[in-house]
Amino acid sequence: MLNIPGTRQIKHLQRYQHILNIFVRHGFGFMLNLLPTERPWLQKLRPQPLSEPKTLPVHFRMALEESGPTFVKLGQMLSTRPDILPPLYIAELAKLQDAVPPLPWEEIQKVIKDELKAPPEAIFDTIDPEPMAAASLGQVHAATLHSGERVVIKVQRPNILKTIAVDLEILQELAHYVQRYTPLGHMYSLEEIADEFANTLHAELDYRREARNAERFKQNFSDESDLYIPQVHWAYTTKRVLTLERIDGDRKSTRLNSSHGKL
Repeated sequence: MLNIPGTRQIKHLQRYQHILNIFVRHGFGFMLNLLPTERPWLQKLRPQPLSEPKTLPVHFRMALEESGPTFVKLGQMLSTRPDILPPLYIAELAKLQDAVPPLPWEEIQKVIKDELKAPPEAIFDTIDPEPMAAASLGQVHAATLHSGERVVIKVQRPNILKTIAVDLEILQELAHYVQRYTPLGHMYSLEEIADEFANTLHAELDYRREARNAERFKQNFSDESDLYIPQVHWAYTTKRVLTLERIDGDRKSTRLNSSHGKL
């Protein structure tokens, strides 16, 4: 049963309120018409004048970025769905940035230790505490193995699974409600879209899947002399830590460096 107030005690109420407040503040108060606004906590959310003179597509992107990693990923998925959103929204969502401030090294160090069952210094000869890149799901650090091999380590942010699990549950419940009880639900298969998005995001959170895909890609294109796929170091790869051969290059190069992929 959908956890909308009035059916049973709503789950994740504080997170619901936070998300809806963000979208109302960015000019999407009309979205409340899709929800049971007779509920007291929803009545407090009223449309507000936009604080910045930007278009609604811009505010939609900004609201997604402000709502956190799950919603950034949702926006990236929606940017590929012109069957759902008009062109101005598609163009704006293509600008979504997944970069965030890096976490302190101590927090990343703990994830590595928990996943690899040893302190980083016992596994790696050197490791740079300053990340090469930081995104909403994880960050990448340069390191060398005791053998001298240069590697990059992609480390998932701590507690990100819990955060995403809550947000996915909220999105799926909202999709269920809108699908069942509003005219919008007759136009789009929102539950199917929400389920597809949840499955995709869950897969992205398992770095072992990314490692297997990299190896499959390397095998499939083994005859391409202009294409290079970094080697996966399976001994130092888990669901939340991915260790790859480090190669040099840039985005214009014909070489493929998987460490520049999704975080």
